[in-house]
Amino acid sequence: MIALSEGGIAPDIYDACSIALPPLNPRLVGEMLGVPHVARLLGPLRQMPAVAREPLHDILLRVSELASELPCLRALDISSLLADEHGAIVTDVRMDIRPLPAIRDRYGHMAIYPYPAQFGGDWTLKNGTICTIRPIRPEDANALQEFVRGLSPRTKYYRYFSAVSELTQKLLARYTQIDYGRELTLVATVRRGGHARMLGEANYAGLPDGKTCEFAIMIADETAGQGLGSRLMHCLMEAARQQGYTEIHGQVLGDNEPMLALMDALDFIVRLTDDPNGAVEVARSL
Repeated sequence: MIALSEGGIAPDIYDACSIALPPLNPRLVGEMLGVPHVARLLGPLRQMPAVAREPLHDILLRVSELASELPCLRALDISSLLADEHGAIVTDVRMDIRPLPAIRDRYGHMAIYPYPAQFGGDWTLKNGTICTIRPIRPEDANALQEFVRGLSPRTKYYRYFSAVSELTQKLLARYTQIDYGRELTLVATVRRGGHARMLGEANYAGLPDGKTCEFAIMIADETAGQGLGSRLMHCLMEAARQQGYTEIHGQVLGDNEPMLALMDALDFIVRLTDDPNGAVEVARSL
């Protein structure tokens, strides 16, 4: 965990500290700095100006990065830090380094996996539109809701196997606040009107056997036929492969011909099921 407090023994006496689990992002750092007792400590005092927040903000992000990338780092104590508008100076720091634990997973020492920024990148649709493919973030909830609202009833039925108009707040949180260690959602976005608009999303979730994952994918109606579905699936399968999965599978309604055609092009095997909705299972090795 990462704790921010006044120096000395004050935190032990007054329990005045702000705590968060790494990895941190700008929103979480802002919440740490906004905790009332911490915000008061950072404010002006008598003739002393307020602590500059931007350098402190950057240091917290860097400490979080150290905690994420260095499993040998058992503890880091910055007990004296000076920050003003010109930057920050650390005058007293102690580190506890231990032998690297015998773990195969790069982030096996973390309670929460870091944001996997390595998956994705820019890609050009057949019509020349450049979109960005990246993992979903919690702050994408509103964009995801607008994406779902803009889909045709048929497309939404193919994705959720039921008639939905929009996602509930519970589902929005479930789809955007994910555990990157066991699942991944990739979204394709394009900048329009000063904000990012979603064109598609693809997700996999790991199953208990640790070798198989289940996927789902959805593309905006106006973007169909532009190659985005194939690109998202290739990115998703490569990410799943890097995470150690050996097979990916999903369910497709039997009358969803565009999706079945995509699965055929990607060398998925189709298996019949006794699903009452008429869904078939599609699967392939990674």
